[in-house]
Amino acid sequence: AAKSLEIAKTQVGIREKTGNNDGEVEKYTASVGLNPTSKYAYCYSFQYWCELQACIALGLPLTEIVIPKTGSTQKAYNEMKRVGKMTDSYARINDFLFWTSIRNSSQGHVAKVYIICRGWWVYTIEGNTSGTNAREGTGVKIKKRNLETPPPGLTKTRLVGYR
Repeated sequence: AAKSLEIAKTQVGIREKTGNNDGEVEKYTASVGLNPTSKYAYCYSFQYWCELQACIALGLPLTEIVIPKTGSTQKAYNEMKRVGKMTDSYARINDFLFWTSIRNSSQGHVAKVYIICRGWWVYTIEGNTSGTNAREGTGVKIKKRNLETPPPGLTKTRLVGYR
């Protein structure tokens, strides 16, 4: 978990080529088996890519990746919930924050907790995000998030971790 967070930090500042889920960010969707030229959203596949790179860097077999291989945020959340990866009601470093779309429950967004702050505030590392409070964006960024206030259009902040 610590290595994947270290790798995630190296990706901060990577931007889409044309603002259409393209360019260097295509490596994230390719890591979960999606055709990168299809311009899929990559918030979750970014997190998977970081776990994959951590296993490679540490010389571990890919079976050691503890999160599901998928491009779907909702499928990842459902699988983590099924196998008992839900955490306490407070965030810890390396936890994943999941939000569900208000309009479409099969869509959402995910972020990884990077720094814990006072109150319900955390800093996260996220793929497919912007400098605003929006869900979708144009790159990999560090963001300050309030656990009680989901991004616009999203609901249900949920924590998933390694415990």
